[in-house]
Amino acid sequence: MRYRQAHSGWTAGPLALAAADLTDLEDPGSAETIRSLIQISQTLEREQFMIVNLEFLVPDGASDNVAERVNMLRCVIDETVSEMNLSAPRYALEERGPSLDLRVKLTFH
Repeated sequence: MRYRQAHSGWTAGPLALAAADLTDLEDPGSAETIRSLIQISQTLEREQFMIVNLEFLVPDGASDNVAERVNMLRCVIDETVSEMNLSAPRYALEERGPSLDLRVKLTFH
């Protein structure tokens, strides 16, 4: 299935998922959510997705350290991408006002 832009001047941005939807990163459901997001990205031919509002990412057993939360999230994404036989993604942390977001750049071959 090919995605068509609704308007030739419109540029499609990255898909986004709220970090609150991934509250337990050790739950297999989180990996399935990431897998689904990657599959949708592939279908829509989007090379990036974002996990927004990382301040709401509170996995069980994690400290309040944002770096620890981001590392746990990156591990889930890396494992999922590896299982899907895709190239390792690139990451960028972005501040948006008081919020912190994770941009994930994918490479589809």
